[in-house]
Amino acid sequence: MFVCAGQIVTLRYRLCLPDDTPVADGHEFFRYLHGGYGGIFPKIEQALDGQALGSTHRIPLSPADAFGPFHDDLVKVVALRDLPTPLELGMQFEADDGPPDAPQSRYKVVEIRDGFAVLDANHPFAGLDLVFIATIDYICPASADEIRQGFPINP
Repeated sequence: MFVCAGQIVTLRYRLCLPDDTPVADGHEFFRYLHGGYGGIFPKIEQALDGQALGSTHRIPLSPADAFGPFHDDLVKVVALRDLPTPLELGMQFEADDGPPDAPQSRYKVVEIRDGFAVLDANHPFAGLDLVFIATIDYICPASADEIRQGFPINP
């Protein structure tokens, strides 16, 4: 069986830096509806189109192909008194800091010092060149309902 539009594809994958340093733990599984439904990065979908069940693929991803560039304007320094407590390094939280109708920003605490915290709202993999190593683990035709609904991808 081969990957084509209108199929649900399950991948066993690893996400690494170009030197093979892992950025995601172990061998993860990912399911998506193949054929331009937006469930996976387009470059990965293009590379897997027509590939056989059980085959393994190493797909390099630039920031533009994946999580986008790192934006300095998404990093800010905030006084500890203005943040939730207790505050710990690595902690993540949402904040209403944009226009009233804008979605909340999700910040990660990346540094705490001298009464201030450095918060970063970039995706953790923003600005990174990555390698997506995937084995096609399962392929099955999607039902008409799954295609119409866009398939509940990785609930």
